Amino acid sequence: MTPGADTMFLIVDPLWQTATETCSGPDGSGRCPRAPGGGRVPCAGRELLLLKSDLSPRWSRSVSAGEDECPVPVMCAGGA
Repeated sequence: MTPGADTMFLIVDPLWQTATETCSGPDGSGRCPRAPGGGRVPCAGRELLLLKSDLSPRWSRSVSAGEDECPVPVMCAGGA
């Protein structure tokens, strides 16, 4: 699967287990369009869940707190 215009991820606060916002993945160059000046991505320190999925572990990912690159391409390619 590759991220597309209809792909939507839920960003979840792992501590409170509540959704905080949504994400549609990277822009055409593979970068997070919402990361200020190449800084941390909005999902840093949170969990990503692919909406419209079976919600299996394959479609969820913990994002490290210092992440500055969009994790969606790796997630969609089946990486850890």
